[in-house]
Amino acid sequence: MSNFVNGPRVGGARRVLLVSGEHAEVNKVATDLIISFGFVSVDVGRLIIGGRLQQAGGALAGHDLLLND
Repeated sequence: MSNFVNGPRVGGARRVLLVSGEHAEVNKVATDLIISFGFVSVDVGRLIIGGRLQQAGGALAGHDLLLND
């Protein structure tokens, strides 16, 4: 969460926010919202996998992921 509050940009890169869920329509709404805030959205799949990657102790938890423009 602390990376989110620092804003969508770090130099020439944008912060990546991860999305996972069971419903493509809902994921699309979340993705569109994330993009409208200036971040990059990456869908990491269904909750069984993507959710676990993001939760505390998961491989992607707590990392400040950036994508160069």
